[in-house]
Amino acid sequence: MIDLIGIKETDTIWTEFSGWSHGGPFAHIKGGEVVAIGEDGSIAYRDQHGRIETVHDWGIHSFHSTEAQAWDAAARRLARIAAEVQAKAAECRAKSEVEVAA
Repeated sequence: MIDLIGIKETDTIWTEFSGWSHGGPFAHIKGGEVVAIGEDGSIAYRDQHGRIETVHDWGIHSFHSTEAQAWDAAARRLARIAAEVQAKAAECRAKSEVEVAA
């Protein structure tokens, strides 16, 4: 992850936003050249298609200096979610086994 305090215009930035929704797991990775930095923590960058995208440092994105780092962050986040789901499934199985035994 990169330190947003030191980021400046013309730097390259990659954003990662991943998680789980009703449609299943997702990972959105976007990047480009920083064109503006807002006082509110927002960062505007020009993507590879020339569009200006704006993101805020609200804790739902992670920011990286390379695309590979962003994809690695998404993989780690999704692995944590999978582990939490597996733990919940194991808890539910144990609970149902106790209920059946009773």
